Amino acid sequence: MGFVSAVKKALVLDFFNFKGRASRSEFWWFQLFVILTEAVFSILIAILPAVLGNTGAKVGIVLFVILLNGIAIPTVAVTVRRLHDLDRSGRWLLLAGVPIIGPILLLVWWCTRGSPGPNSYGDA
Repeated sequence: MGFVSAVKKALVLDFFNFKGRASRSEFWWFQLFVILTEAVFSILIAILPAVLGNTGAKVGIVLFVILLNGIAIPTVAVTVRRLHDLDRSGRWLLLAGVPIIGPILLLVWWCTRGSPGPNSYGDA
């Protein structure tokens, strides 16, 4: 799966879909999209105050909050589907709240090849 198809699938086709599976490529391409989008908005927030003054700062912050709220659900959805690809429940995402060990374990799982063939969450 390529960049455009992964972003389209996560944002359009599977926006609220917490069922099924997401391949490593779908997950990582979408994460790249999220990082790039947040970087562009961060630069925009830095430039707007210089152009529009104090109003620009407020506008930039509002735009960034809208972006974060709009991208939160598909990010969690694709992450849960990625865990499903490993034949793990989406509840394992709660490990992100465990200091140090939780995020490291999740990162290792996200980099691991999914279970071959069908599993409890669907076909590969």
